[in-house]
Amino acid sequence: MALPVGGRDQQAARVPVVCTRLPSLVELLEDGVSGVYVPEDDAPALAASLAGLFADPARRERLAGAGSPRGARGVGHARTG
Repeated sequence: MALPVGGRDQQAARVPVVCTRLPSLVELLEDGVSGVYVPEDDAPALAASLAGLFADPARRERLAGAGSPRGARGVGHARTG
């Protein structure tokens, strides 16, 4: 199973990742530690997660910092494509 390149790119760029819990993302993100999962097809949950990140710069920085080493390593890169 290939990992989404966008999530790795966001992590490498130190940008918090907000996404749905797809099987390929479980390896990439730890919810609340290196990113935020929202339920699929739940626009209010996505909006609430994004608003929460905009309102909490310290949390954004923690998520971005926790994810950046994983994104920079290219977790699962050999399996993509």
